[in-house]
Parts: sequence; structure tokens; C-alpha cells
Amino acid sequence: MRRSTGSADRLSLLAILAVVSASVAYLLYLGRRTSFFYDEWTWIVGRRGWAPPNFLLSHNGHFVALPVLVYHLLFALVGLHAYLPYRLVLMATHAVLCLLLYYYARPRVGPWLAVVAGGSLCLIGPAYQDLVWPFQISFIGALLFGLAALLALDRAGEAGRDRWALVFLLAAIACSGAGLAMLAGAGVRIIGRRQWRRWWIVAIPAAGFGLWYLGYGGLPPHNSDLGQRLGYAVKEFRAGIGGLTGHPATSAVGLAAGGSVLVLALVLARLALALSRRRLPVELLSTITVAAALLGLTAIARTGYHDFGASRYLYSTGFAIILVLADTLAGVRWRGPLSLGLGLAVALAVWTGLPVLRANTVALSNVDTYVRADLAAVDQLKSPPRRYLINRRVVPSLTIGQYLSIRSDLGSPAMPFSAITRQSPGVRDDVDRILRQAGGLTLSTVRAPGARLDPLPVPDRLVRLSLPPGCRRVSGPAGVEVVLVLPAGGITMRGSRSQIVILVNRFGPTRARLAALSQGGWHHLTGSADSSPVPWTTEILSADQVDICRTA
Repeated sequence: MRRSTGSADRLSLLAILAVVSASVAYLLYLGRRTSFFYDEWTWIVGRRGWAPPNFLLSHNGHFVALPVLVYHLLFALVGLHAYLPYRLVLMATHAVLCLLLYYYARPRVGPWLAVVAGGSLCLIGPAYQDLVWPFQISFIGALLFGLAALLALDRAGEAGRDRWALVFLLAAIACSGAGLAMLAGAGVRIIGRRQWRRWWIVAIPAAGFGLWYLGYGGLPPHNSDLGQRLGYAVKEFRAGIGGLTGHPATSAVGLAAGGSVLVLALVLARLALALSRRRLPVELLSTITVAAALLGLTAIARTGYHDFGASRYLYSTGFAIILVLADTLAGVRWRGPLSLGLGLAVALAVWTGLPVLRANTVALSNVDTYVRADLAAVDQLKSPPRRYLINRRVVPSLTIGQYLSIRSDLGSPAMPFSAITRQSPGVRDDVDRILRQAGGLTLSTVRAPGARLDPLPVPDRLVRLSLPPGCRRVSGPAGVEVVLVLPAGGITMRGSRSQIVILVNRFGPTRARLAALSQGGWHHLTGSADSSPVPWTTEILSADQVDICRTA
């Protein structure tokens, strides 16, 4: 490996620091409206407290003790009141990994190509989940600590480096399954260099993971044969190439396929050149092992889900491809033109991927807004049903009872209820759903009121009614649609000649169907028990007439 000049090293270091800093600032701004999302809620609900199983239990087959520890520390420091500290941890992890990529590549391909290597991961738009969702410190942390271990192993003979390599590998496997790929790469480095006395650096983490796996690991079985898994891995590799060019897996398929062929041709040519000179390219074989293990482990776990192009996998695949290319291009003589060409290509890839990054971050923010608004609605309820599932679509396991317990322990990320009226129509409709279903907006069968029914004929089908105390028989030549504000004491109604349909809304524009009542029976509609001063709007549909009463 060649050493670059000190001046070039300093300038390139300033360049990569500027690129990383600008990327982090942009990502922090872009994700400013995100909040706790999906898998994070499984940790919040099921892993609170410092009992050992909370750290040892697997998450989809991954050993995630270190990320869980990070979340527990953040729970203790800021609770759920603020999401920014969680995002800052993600940004720090991402930034350090990009810098380590730079340091890994610099002695191999020179300072400016190293800037390209580290910078290419900074804003890989199709991998938006890894860039804006703090939960992904599990994947990024494994890659970061694994790369730190490889850098430590490359410094043979320096005091303490082996112990640091061990610590880094232990941290890598405690972040996620991606740490196993980094462990395999470290093993190839030690074996290829015949450094037999360093065997314990990989043996101890491997044994530790094995013991954990026997006690807590395991993956759900999938009916996938070897051919299907190999096919998944190939598609995942191709998707990773596409991600580095700024394209998600479903677009620019030809470009991704061509890029895959080019990368494979470069790697095979470099291997052939090294072997023709009777040299074993240990570092290249090590990073190839990392890439193959990342692809293979994901294929083993995910083939049955057909999600090879999922955003969260594009980051780790792109990282592995950059590592392999750094060792493939090590020692090239034409670095100036190559640095310029690849730099322009990466800039174009970032520009291409920015719309993907922005659009999906906005979509993620919108999902989080639904959850924060739903929680704000729950906060308004006076006697909520504790088993009610708050939002089956985006937090499928969170009940009101669990949320109330979480709120007591850690606080709540709910938005201020006063902000509900400024949200999108869909969010406001969802708040109505919570208040309607969990707040006790109910219909009950009652006896006839016994009051006189004053006739109220209306010339048009639609009538907006301000209902004074007493009873009214509202009728029209073509049926009626009665719209009224639900009084505090509720209303009593019946369809005396035909069925009536009751629709309600409060904050959202959509009136949801509450019930369809058969003719003749009297029913009382009672408002929900909550703290909101905004009343329900009720719409009653009848083919001919409807009897409505309001008590004083």
C-alpha cells in the first residue's frame, strides 16, 4: 500500500470532514419531523428495564445487545420526550463509519479516491431508512465496529491493537448479524497472513456469539432452497450497485446490472493479476468475504420475504462494495483522472438519489405524524379501554394500556393536542377514529322519550339543525340529511318509517359511518368521554323522516 504526501492527506481530510458534516447537517434537517417508528416501539414496549433478557433476546434473529443498551441509556436521559438525541446517535455512527471508510481507502487508493470512497456512502438516497431512522444503528454499528477491527488488525505489531480489535469485533457482533460478516473478514485476514498467534481475536467473539445463539438465537424457517437464496443474493448485490448510483431496486435495472458486471470484472481481473504474480491478495479476499457473508446472511434470513431491494439493506451492501473496490483498485497509477471521474459519478449519484431520499423521508415523517397524533388523542381520553390497539398499521402491537405504562415511565412523543387542527385531513380522520372507537361514542337502545313530536318539514333534503330542547320530526319530500352539532347530553333518535344511517366526524373532514339503525326503535347517541372542547358533528340520513329529541 502506498503512502500519500502529508499535504494531500491534510487537504483530503478537510474535504471528507466537510462532505460528512454537510451530509449530517442535511440529514438532520430532512428528518426533523420523524419520530419513533415501527420496530422501535417493540423495544419501547417489550424491552424496558435492565433485566438481562431485554438485552439478550434476539430481534428477528439478530443479537442486538449494544443498540438496546444505547436505547436504554437514552430512555434514562431523555425518555420519549425528544427524538433528536436518538437521531444524533445515528448521525454520529454514520459519520464515523464514512470517516473510517476514508481512512481504510487512503493508503490503498490515495487521498482523493479515499474521499470518494467515504463520501459515496454519506448520502446514498435509496438507503434512506439507514440515514434517518435511529433504529438502524444496529446495522451501521456492526459495520463501524467491524471496520475498526480490520483497521486495528492492519496495524500489526503496534501495542494494544490486538486487544482493540477484539473489543471492536465483540461490539460488532453485539449490534446485529452484520457483525458476523465483519468477523469472517477479520478471520480471513489473520489466516491469510498466517498470524496464528492472533487466533483468539476472532475465536473469542465467535464463541461468544455461538453461546448466545444456543440460548437466544434462531430464525423462523423459510421454505427456500439453495438456488433461491443464491438468486436472492445476486439480486441484492445488483440492488446495492443501483443504490450507489442513486436508484432504488425497481428502477434503472439495466444500469445496476451493467454496474454489477463491471465490478465483478474488475475484482476478477485483480485476483487473476495477483495470482499470476504468485501473491495472495489477503485484504481483497477479506473484503470479498465480508461482502459475500453480508449477502449470504441476508439471503438466509430474508429470501422468503422477497425484499432484496429493501432500503435498509442497500446501505450495508453499498458499504461492502466500496470496501471491495478499495482493495481492488489498491495501487492504481492513474489516480488523478480516476479520482475526478469517480468523484463526478458519485456527485451525480447523490443528485439522482436526493429525490428518493426526500420523498421517502417525508413519507416516514407522515407515518410518524399519524402515531404522534393518535397518542395525543389517547391522552385526551378519560376512561380508555386498555386493550385497544392504537394503530394496527404502523404500531401493530401497541395497546392503550401499554402506552399509558410507557407514558408513566418515559414520557410521551405525542404532539400537543392543539396542533391536531393543523394536520393533514388523513391524520385528523385518524384522530377521530381514536376518539370515536376508544372514547366511548356509543349508541344505546332507550325507551320512547314521551315528549310531543313537533313536525319540522324541510323543503330540501339537506338541513343543518340547531336543536333546542324537545323533540322534532324532520321530514322532506325526498328524505332528509340532518346535520347537527352533538349536544353535551347527546340526542335520542329513531327512523319511524325507514332505516336511518348515522355518520360522525370531529376534526377530520370525513364523516365515518357509526351505525345503521332499523326503523321504529329509539336510540340514544352519547358523546365520547374526553377532554377535547370540540364537539362531534352528527349526520343522520333517512329515506323519508327522522325523529330527534334533545333533553334540556
